[in-house]
Amino acid sequence: MLHALNKSSGAISLHIPWDIPKDPQSIKALAASHGIRFDAMNSNTFQDQKGQAVSYKFGSLQHVSKAVRDQAIQHNKEVIEYGKALGSDSITVWLSDGSSFPGQLNFRQAFQNTLNGLEQIYRALPGNWKMFIEYKAFEPNFYSMTVGDWGQSLLYASKLGPKAYTLVDLGHHLPHANIEQIVSLLLMEGKLGGFHFNDSKYGDDDLTAGSINPYQLFLILMN
Repeated sequence: MLHALNKSSGAISLHIPWDIPKDPQSIKALAASHGIRFDAMNSNTFQDQKGQAVSYKFGSLQHVSKAVRDQAIQHNKEVIEYGKALGSDSITVWLSDGSSFPGQLNFRQAFQNTLNGLEQIYRALPGNWKMFIEYKAFEPNFYSMTVGDWGQSLLYASKLGPKAYTLVDLGHHLPHANIEQIVSLLLMEGKLGGFHFNDSKYGDDDLTAGSINPYQLFLILMN
């Protein structure tokens, strides 16, 4: 209905496994009949799902257990397969991995484990696909996040290759962060993958874009 009214809401971004299509070709055809396509697929390695062999309680791609890391990698590969069936051409990876107190995590090993996992997912991308690496200052971990800011995301994306980009969620920054400067630098480096248009009072993404600072959107477009 929104797309019928504004002609600018013509893409849907699914989250797997919440939105697994039972009949991808039928759903794809139905969407096309409304002028809608499927945009970036979103993987979920932050919530234990029914039937999983192991738990993501202490992380996914960063986990000290290879079995947990392998499960997370395989899930992302499955998400790519669902996306291929729906005509998508990108995957967004957001990780809740991190730590809640000092000493819980080896920062460098967590980064390397995560990079190794992302490299395997990256290699599974079809030739025309992109990977968007999202970041968040906290949630559920408040001491450290393994992809906690745009710098960490950019570091992963730069190491992975030309098909990897940073995804900016306007609500995923600490208060008073200069988001327009971040966007400008990512553009300069050719690594700005896209946006999630949310807003935040404290660093989460639970508010409508522009609801706290409407001028923010103008500043981003201006830069």
